[in-house]
Amino acid sequence: MDLSAPTTQTTLTSTFAGRIDEVEIFNRALSLVEIRAIYLAQHEGKCGAQTLKFPTPISWWPAEGNANDIIDGNSGSLTNGAAFVGGVVGRAFRFDGRNGSGVLLGNPTNLQLQDFSIEGWIQRANTNKISLDPLNSGGEILCYGTWGYAFGLVDNGQLFLSQVDISDVRSTNRITDTGFHHVAVTKTGGNVVFYVDGAVAGVVTNYNPIFQFTSNVGLGVRGDNLGGSFLGSLDELAIYDHALDSCDIRDIFEANVKGKYSLLGRPAPCLVTAEVIVDDRLTNTIGSVDWRSWQTNLIRFSATQDGTPLRLVGREPEMQFDTFELSELTSGNYYLPEETLKRLIGESALGTWRLEVWDNRVGAFINPSPELLSWELRFIFANTNAPAIPLTFVPATTNVASVYDTNGVAVTNIVAGGQIRYFIVDVPRRATLATNVLAGTGDLKLLFDQDALPTGTLPGDVVFNNNGAGGGETFLLATNGLPPNLKPGQRYYLGVGNVNAGETNTFTISVAFDQTDANLISVLALTNAICYTSTIPVTNAIDYYQFNVSTNATSVSFELTPQNGNVDLVVRRALPVPDPLPRPIAGKYDYLSANPNTTAEQILVTGSSSPVPLAPGIWYLGVYNLDTNAVTYTVCATESTNSPYNIIRLTNNVPLDFTIVAGSPPTNFFLFSVDQTNAAVQFDLYNLNNPADLLIQRGRLPTPADYFDGGSGDSTYPVSITVATNDFFPDLNGDWYLAVNNNGPGDLTFTIRASLPGSGGVIINPQLLITNGTICLSWSSVVGVNYYVESKTNLTDPTWTVISPTITASDITTTFCVPITGNQQFFRVAEGTAPSSPAINISSLTMTPGGFVLNWTAPVGDQFQVQYTTNLPPVWITFTNQVTSATGNFAFTDDGSQSGGLSALRFYRLMLLP
Repeated sequence: MDLSAPTTQTTLTSTFAGRIDEVEIFNRALSLVEIRAIYLAQHEGKCGAQTLKFPTPISWWPAEGNANDIIDGNSGSLTNGAAFVGGVVGRAFRFDGRNGSGVLLGNPTNLQLQDFSIEGWIQRANTNKISLDPLNSGGEILCYGTWGYAFGLVDNGQLFLSQVDISDVRSTNRITDTGFHHVAVTKTGGNVVFYVDGAVAGVVTNYNPIFQFTSNVGLGVRGDNLGGSFLGSLDELAIYDHALDSCDIRDIFEANVKGKYSLLGRPAPCLVTAEVIVDDRLTNTIGSVDWRSWQTNLIRFSATQDGTPLRLVGREPEMQFDTFELSELTSGNYYLPEETLKRLIGESALGTWRLEVWDNRVGAFINPSPELLSWELRFIFANTNAPAIPLTFVPATTNVASVYDTNGVAVTNIVAGGQIRYFIVDVPRRATLATNVLAGTGDLKLLFDQDALPTGTLPGDVVFNNNGAGGGETFLLATNGLPPNLKPGQRYYLGVGNVNAGETNTFTISVAFDQTDANLISVLALTNAICYTSTIPVTNAIDYYQFNVSTNATSVSFELTPQNGNVDLVVRRALPVPDPLPRPIAGKYDYLSANPNTTAEQILVTGSSSPVPLAPGIWYLGVYNLDTNAVTYTVCATESTNSPYNIIRLTNNVPLDFTIVAGSPPTNFFLFSVDQTNAAVQFDLYNLNNPADLLIQRGRLPTPADYFDGGSGDSTYPVSITVATNDFFPDLNGDWYLAVNNNGPGDLTFTIRASLPGSGGVIINPQLLITNGTICLSWSSVVGVNYYVESKTNLTDPTWTVISPTITASDITTTFCVPITGNQQFFRVAEGTAPSSPAINISSLTMTPGGFVLNWTAPVGDQFQVQYTTNLPPVWITFTNQVTSATGNFAFTDDGSQSGGLSALRFYRLMLLP
């Protein structure tokens, strides 16, 4: 084949002996990735290589001699000795497990995901260690910095998914050899699934932290500090913005050396689907897992126009269509009978009806024989029920409506023997009681049914016939009484029947409700962040407003600011109930703010609020006056799409000092994460300058109406809450949120701390009980944890003295008692083993011309300072001298130079220096 321009001298001097196919010239140099894709496409050709016929990653790093992302441009750079070696598909990244060896990416927004899949091939270089970084316990595959997500491997071969530095979950199966293995993790909501070599390797069903992305992301290394370098190789690493299913993972693994480009779709028995779209509307979805035979599907639809478009869309490449048959289910033509049926009006429809169709068309005898596609015989039945009289509501001058008649009087009517007169009653929305009264001559009975005209024999009928001739009948309906119950805002039916045949009697009927809807209520719509000012008089009435919460709102603040009196605020989400407007009555509101005097009211509702979380749609506000004068006020509703909360994370056994400004909204919360290895967690609130409450809740923000546990404290009594594993909490794993409520008039300052057993040095403030000269200390404890008790006689003294041995808790409450000595004594409990003190023996205290001489013996190397006091209870004063001894015999002389002379009585004690 000669591609040169034809000339008279053209001569073919060299030819190829064989076959050539798919020859193509490009105007640029193809990359290794592109050439590989063409090769792997094989019989699919270059068109097949250009389109990935598989769930598409959002980023993919094949490691073919560079750190390029061949999907979305999130390419990286190799750091600190990262290199390339032979991999499963072409080449692979190789990391040495130390000194930040990895691939550093930026912080691309398309990887900032909460749900995702990560998959690739890995090879360990060492069966005992997965990283040589001494500060990290795992080798990273793909990893952000603190608060982000990470996928990696720990030394024992388990895969992990973690919120970096916060928490993690791990696979069941392990990788303990040095061969290549395909690994994957998928996360959707709280469900995490690990895979090894195409098979499920572990499932976790309740892991859903909120990842945050404040650093770079790395491959084979942490993205923030380049720690946790992977000791081994990574190949074909990819990330997806959704959870792949088990078929997807299995097929990527089975593609092996051919790579993901070789996958032409989902082989059986994976589900493949197609959508049926009529008039651009999805009407049905068909699916198949059977690759051995064709599947017949029947779909019925109604055409809405001439030329109605019908589309079948396969969602996977292997969904194939073959034969289509479109059949008309009905002719679409309807013919009325040629013989009128008017002569049958009024006759009973009981019996068998027969439809005869005569085909008298011209040419009807020709082949094929005519076929009747469908036929329909439709009846319209006349209403044979006796007419029901609607009892029209007439507003009464009082709060009781006792008359249902257009003229405002009780309804009068007659009823013949054996007959029934019917009435329709519409119940006011605010009614809770209805009194039904029947009076008349003769023996009359009163019938009731909630849903239909009562006959006395229907399933829902109730018959009242208790009083005989001339006695009438009365019965009471109540919303919370015995059935049948009154249903506000709905309709019920009454009937008056004459028991005696041959008599025609006159009667009156009336219904009285306890509350009516006589006065229509005005509800003013509020605009987001625009306040409205009004004045409410001195009445029992409520000013109502409504606010439409948008679909993307994360919080709404409802605020009420009175100017000259006390008004309160109630809020309720609109529901399809007879009386949706809020009132300050239990069960009639979702939230209530009732601050005294002219203090402003605020109700903040978020997606985690309780009892009713924020939801899009109408919310009602009610403003009511509690003062003796008309009050002018301003009401506002402001929604936000950003989180209104300030979440402060606590570190194990690290106290945090904090201040809450007086009158500030409750937007400050504290977060402490617990993993599954802990048997208990303790929360402490102390150093309070005001009375305050501590509330805790797992998994969501606590409120005064929704919390797991709580306690109240002040400057004298701190708050300590211990939560231990038990039948209710088999584990404490998860995020614990803490709220501190200020119960004082000014700013609240406090110290808050969360600690786990074994943290060491955790200080517990016990409860004290004094009886018969004994002080007993009780504190919440964790079974199996060690504690000891310390005391001192003066708070200004920096030294605490251990007064108990090590106490190992055997119950959730531990008590230790000591005798009362002196006028005052202070106690505290510490977690841990009681420190052992070397023996110190004070051998003498003598008066010499040079002053008081104190002698004692103690281990060589100890250092002491001497303290003195001239009064009891003591106020200890420390001498500046540091006393040491090379022999273990210690001596100190008080010559009066530091103690104001030697004339006064004094007491001494020793302070062992660290």
